[in-house]
Amino acid sequence: MSTIIEAEFVEFAEHAEQTEDSQVQKFGEPSQGIRRAPKVKETAVTMPLERWLEVDRTLHELYQLCEFAIWQRDQANNRNESAEKRAQALEEQVALLSTRLHLWMEERMENDRESKEIREEAEHMRRVAAEALSLGVFDRKRRKELLDQL
Repeated sequence: MSTIIEAEFVEFAEHAEQTEDSQVQKFGEPSQGIRRAPKVKETAVTMPLERWLEVDRTLHELYQLCEFAIWQRDQANNRNESAEKRAQALEEQVALLSTRLHLWMEERMENDRESKEIREEAEHMRRVAAEALSLGVFDRKRRKELLDQL
């Protein structure tokens, strides 16, 4: 993790140096009255030890803050990914339950349709039997049994 931060820091330092060089080209050389900030290599020799220790502590704190920020970002990404997975699982479950409900309702309607057809058929047979009884098709004993059943 720290190598990534170091690489980014080096990249930032190179960018800053390039920016500084482009400003020198734009505004003129230091000999023309513009002071150029000393490079890190030049200050390394002249900087006192106390200042180096302070810089080292500051850089260490910055590295820790960067690592903490990266850790927080990763945690947030993990929470988002797990929330997305839970949402996807719930969507799949809802789709499954919706499909099951739809199939159950179709089956129920089919059963109701069949029940209605059976009731209509039974009613039709009762009417036919009642008509047959009224016409005297059956003998007396059988007619009495059929009337009791109707």
